[in-house]
Amino acid sequence: SPPETPPPTRRAPPGDHPQRRSPDDAPRPACRRQDQPNARPLTHGTAPLHLTISGENLIASWDPAELAFATRPEHLSPAVAARLLTRRHRYSTDTLFTTITRLTAGATALFHNGGLTVAYPPPAQHVVKCRKLRPGADPVRILERTLHELIVPIVSDHSGKVAVELSGGVDSANVAATTARCSAGPVMSGGLLVGGKAGREQRARREVIAEHFRLRDVAVHAWEHLPLSPDGPRTASEPHYPDGALTGTSITKHSTSFATASAKAVVTSCSPASVGMNSWR
Repeated sequence: SPPETPPPTRRAPPGDHPQRRSPDDAPRPACRRQDQPNARPLTHGTAPLHLTISGENLIASWDPAELAFATRPEHLSPAVAARLLTRRHRYSTDTLFTTITRLTAGATALFHNGGLTVAYPPPAQHVVKCRKLRPGADPVRILERTLHELIVPIVSDHSGKVAVELSGGVDSANVAATTARCSAGPVMSGGLLVGGKAGREQRARREVIAEHFRLRDVAVHAWEHLPLSPDGPRTASEPHYPDGALTGTSITKHSTSFATASAKAVVTSCSPASVGMNSWR
């Protein structure tokens, strides 16, 4: 039920609100209008979503650069700017501009009488130490079954056009293994390669995995697309949001490489038991 008193003005409660999500929560934000308390929350897309108020309207975009019309130099947040410059970014409702609010995963935005508040669910209970397995528990079998149930429909819908994001870590290796076993046709793989000793180890692991599962591999070298590279948005004469990831340009090139290789669906790993899928139409 809606609160008896209207929420405060536009900004969410001050301070930082780290992402809180129980394992069962989908990583989606929700928006609700208080004058329609019985309406179902809008849960389209994924977090984070950026919000700003324009008159009586709440405007949202996944790309904060699209909300540049709502910003002025005096709206700059010194605290967020200091964190950005010192590489101590925090995932919270606060953005570089006080006129833009970031709606994070698991949060709910309430827009009422020209004011916006952001609420979070109760903190999830986290495991702080190892626990003994229940008698008869088989986590490996459960992981294999879960991945199989998630990946088979993707492979079936995009036969011969499926790719896996292969970082060289254990999570992406598990997803690649299941995808290759479920696919009757060839599976391509792609990755964003880093430099130095970590990069050499990464490439060695990726080569072993790609060879074992007969993956058609494409890779993008991150050092060829640095944050201030001539082809990057940070030096081009186009609007961009400086709070974005420093690897944004290389990640974009990485994603484009899949499309160039004719992939229609890319299976990515977020954790050992969660799989995401991106599609090109």
